[in-house]
Amino acid sequence: MAEWADIDRRVMASGKKTTTEESLALKGDKQVRTFLSIKMPLVMAPGEAPSLCGISTDLTDYLEMQSRTHYLAFYDALTGLPNRRLLLESLASVLEKKIPDGRFTALLVVDLDSFRLVNDIHGHDSGDRLLRRGWQNAYSTVWHQRSMSIKLC
Repeated sequence: MAEWADIDRRVMASGKKTTTEESLALKGDKQVRTFLSIKMPLVMAPGEAPSLCGISTDLTDYLEMQSRTHYLAFYDALTGLPNRRLLLESLASVLEKKIPDGRFTALLVVDLDSFRLVNDIHGHDSGDRLLRRGWQNAYSTVWHQRSMSIKLC
């Protein structure tokens, strides 16, 4: 709330319209909501003190949807593991960087022969658990989470 009051004071002091993103937990709501707010001083009649005019739009649901869309673009919806797109973007990023002397980059590709049999015999839930477990075991030896991805074959 203090953040909003500071922005309001700055708008009134500057006399100019301001557009900003503000966060606030509404009364009776534990979730912090995010708002796009446009505020400006408003003078009703010459010589009168200006009032503050503001319009706020709740962006919370939109931002959550945007975050979920981003997640689904880079992670498998069933296993939660990084997908091929994240792998390709991460590889492109690594290849664009100059690697310092004495350091290297490696790519490990693991092919699970006859993996479809796991899904066919034990079901997709078992196959997903196997992939997650294999990824967790492999990840425990890697320093950075974004440096590893599993491609389902």
